[in-house]
Amino acid sequence: KKIETIATGVNVTGGVRLGGNNAVNELSDYEEGTWTLSFGGSGSNPTYNVLSNVGHYVKVGHLCTFYCRIQFNTWVDGTGSLQFKGLPFTSKNTANFYPGQILITYADGFEASTGDGVPYCGAIQPNSTMTYVTQSDSNATSIATDQVTTGYTNEWLISGHYYTES
Repeated sequence: KKIETIATGVNVTGGVRLGGNNAVNELSDYEEGTWTLSFGGSGSNPTYNVLSNVGHYVKVGHLCTFYCRIQFNTWVDGTGSLQFKGLPFTSKNTANFYPGQILITYADGFEASTGDGVPYCGAIQPNSTMTYVTQSDSNATSIATDQVTTGYTNEWLISGHYYTES
């Protein structure tokens, strides 16, 4: 919801100022909504059947926090590194750091060859709505699309946050 719709009956032309009358303390954007996660591969995209895909986000200023629970089956491998696509907003275009991160806190459906198990993580790519999935151990190894279990109902819980351009 935008600030204008929260203040019922009040015409807000700028933003709400917190902690003084300085413009740097102005909250001019607040939004809540839903989004849909999709999978990709750095070489070719996998195909899969979505059973449930529920994503929610809250964006305050330039910071977006999100959560998703996805269930899917009939996975057919793509090629290359596994990607999560379709984040709610385009991430900040940065040169010196990744604008955010994801954390997979529950992943029923990665093959045993992927390593130690959850948590898995990913650095959100600059100027993008995508992230690669990596093993969150000292190797930070990318997960390949062929490491997702086939012929199985997979369920993953994903959360994260990142900075946006707008």
